[in-house]
Order: sequence, then C-alpha cells, then structure tokens
Amino acid sequence: MVTQPSFNLLFYDSDTPIATYTISFGAVIQDVKFYESSIEVTGFLFDAYTSVTTNKGISGSPIDNCVITTKSTTSLTCTPVSTYFAGEGMPLFLYTIVTQSNAIETRKRSVLIEILNFNHTEHNADSIFSLSTNIDPINTVISGISDTLYTPTVASNTTLKFTFPSDAQCGYAFISNSSSNFQRITTSMFLCPTPYIQREVIQKPYNTNNNELIFLGRFLNRLQYKSSIPTLTYTIQYGGGTTKTCLPVSQSQDANLIYTIGCQIPAVTNPTTFKLIANTTTGLSSSIYVIYTPTITSITKTDYKVPGVVTMTGTGFTSYNLLITIGGSQCQSLVVQEDGLQLTCEFASDVIVIDFNKPLEVVVSIPDPTGYYADQKSIFYYNRPTPTISQCTSTMYGVPGIVTVSGDNLFSTNVTVIISGKPCTNPVSGQDGNTITCQFESGVTVTDINT
Repeated sequence: MVTQPSFNLLFYDSDTPIATYTISFGAVIQDVKFYESSIEVTGFLFDAYTSVTTNKGISGSPIDNCVITTKSTTSLTCTPVSTYFAGEGMPLFLYTIVTQSNAIETRKRSVLIEILNFNHTEHNADSIFSLSTNIDPINTVISGISDTLYTPTVASNTTLKFTFPSDAQCGYAFISNSSSNFQRITTSMFLCPTPYIQREVIQKPYNTNNNELIFLGRFLNRLQYKSSIPTLTYTIQYGGGTTKTCLPVSQSQDANLIYTIGCQIPAVTNPTTFKLIANTTTGLSSSIYVIYTPTITSITKTDYKVPGVVTMTGTGFTSYNLLITIGGSQCQSLVVQEDGLQLTCEFASDVIVIDFNKPLEVVVSIPDPTGYYADQKSIFYYNRPTPTISQCTSTMYGVPGIVTVSGDNLFSTNVTVIISGKPCTNPVSGQDGNTITCQFESGVTVTDINT
C-alpha cells in the first residue's frame, strides 16, 4: 500500500535514466462520522502534513479549518468551528476536505437529518423537535444540553417529544445514537430550558450585606453547556421602569439540582420593591418580586368631601401591586417616585367623620403570596370645611330648651353655637353633619318676638 502522497517514477535505457515522472496521490476517505463537537475520518495516506477543512456546501458558506486532535496513517479526528453542525433551515450537506502536503484535496459529502424547528413549553415538559426526515427512534438520545442522557418519545415519524432534565443548560441540542458511541444523527439547534425562580428569596439586598440578592430556582446555570459563554442574565426592574443589572456573584447546585444564585444589585440608600428577571439569550424568562415593607412618614390633607390628590412620604413605595387606603377608602391613580420615597394618589374624600381632630388610618400594603407587607398609621386629617346654616328651630321665650340648627358641615368638635350673642351649650352634631342640637337658655331680651 502506498504510504506517501507522492513518489518519483524513473524510466531507464539500460542503466541510463531517460525520464522522471512524479506521481502524486490524494488522501483516501473511506468514512466520516460526526459526534458532538468532533469529526472522525477513516481512510489512508494521512501524513504529517495532512490538513482538514470543512464547508457546509451552502452558497457563501466559508471554508473553515478543522483542528486535528489525533492522527494516524489511517484515521484522524478534528474539531470544527463551533457552529459547523448548526442547522440552516434547509438540507445540510457537510463537506469534509482532506488536503495533503502536495495540495491535492479529497472531499467527502455527508448529510445529517435536519432539526427544522423546536416547540418549547413553559414548564420544560413535552417539548417537540420537528425533523426533516423520518428517524429510527431505537437507541436515540438527546445530547448537547445536559450530562444526563435522556431518550425522547416518538410523537410521529418526524417529531420527537422530550422533557428537559433538571441539569439542562442552554446549548446546541442534537440527536445521537447511544449504540454507536453517540454518533450524530441530526444537526444541532441552539435552545434553552425556561428558567424558574422560586418566589421566596433567601436574602434581600441591603447595604449591610453588600447589596447581594440570594435566591433559589431551577434551570439557572448561566453558562452555555460545555462552554464559558454566558447565556442567562439577571436584571432588576423598578416600578418606574428603570432596569439595572444584577451582577453574578455565586452559583451552586444541590443534590436535588436546585440552584442557589447570588447576584449584586447597584447600591441604594433606601431599598424598594423590584422585579427580578432571569433572561436567556433565546428570549425565555422567569421573574419574581423582591418585596420590601413600605413605611409611612407623612400625608397631605384634602378638603372634606372634595376629591383631591394627596402626597405621601415614606420608604419602600412601589407601583408593583401597592394598595393605599385612607379610612378604608382606596386611593386611586397611584404615581410613585422612582426612589420609592414619595407617592401621590387621588382620594375621593368620601370617608364620613364627625370629629375632625381624630385622624383617619392610612394603610400602605403590598399583598403577595409570600406574605403581607404593610404599614399603617393614623395620620390623615381633612381640611375642616366652613359650616353653613339654613334654618333653626324655636324655643318658648324665657323657657330653656333644645335648639336644632340645620345646614352643612355642622360638626360639634371645637364648634361654638351663638344665638344673638348668647351661647347655645352642649352642641351635638347629627351623624351626617347636617344638623346640630344645643341647649339654649332663651334668655335673650327682645322687644319684638317676631324679629
């Protein structure tokens, strides 16, 4: 068997050479097999200067170097560029090109079954691959996104159904044959499982803990499978829409494949509720609210029974699910300042009071499945309205009696009733403030009882 890519053929006349011809050979490719990230070529006439390139056989597709990792005279293994096996949404012809030191090329065309599309489900179960050609399901496994070998179920001749294993990461998934050292059957498709963040956080960020947020979840490995490329990021979003990055600090996984993640938010003096979002590079996401208990410091007044805007100061205010009640009446059209230290809302001023010196209770709350976060203080006062009088009952001249005064805003707290310069004592308001009764001594001297 020829062991060199070329040799010289000499012609002699007796003992005298009369012609020399150089005979060159290309490599012989007997078979090409594809694996997760490597190509195995068998044949012969591979020498120390043999090189391998690859091409997808698509117009405009580049010819890329395939880095040889092992080689003998009859076989070699090389690593192509990372995107070589990625599908193009069309029949994929893969060319393996072996070039000898004499510049002679030998090409081998191979065809992989194409993964046409991938239908993902929210809970990472019953996801479906659609294939370009029928596939024999025997010994097939899904590779490229997990160390766990898992066998899909057949939905039809060209569709495979599977559930993401708990250790799945973003990666180039493909279907391989477990009986042939996991040789590739299909092209690759880049995909990610949907991340999942558990509602209850382990640690909320404060200045005292270096603003580190610690939480739990599944499918939260932030790197691409068998790569250092980030494929999952964490962001926080405040109620006003401002978005910040939560920088990764730590990542670990327990025996139940639940991740513990630590990330650092930008420092804030007064923390306020925000939304934590885990985003994959494929557009899948999961989010939870990280809730801080709000506090109330002050609130402005409104005119009694006149709807108006109130301004409240405090800490931890947010537009995420925040509820404000004043005396049990909900305040509407909430607008929260970005730093969470002030808010405004529209109060109907419809809570009836008799004693204007007694404040109404203000409640700020954030209802959530993880708990009830609230503060309440009795600090709201109305601007007391000016009373008006429409009529008054009579008494017998010189005979003490009860007088009823009718009108509006007739509340007895800190009110004085004077009839012709004389006090009407012990004033008591009606519930609606439209009447007030008092004790009148009827001691005013008059010359005309009709006046």
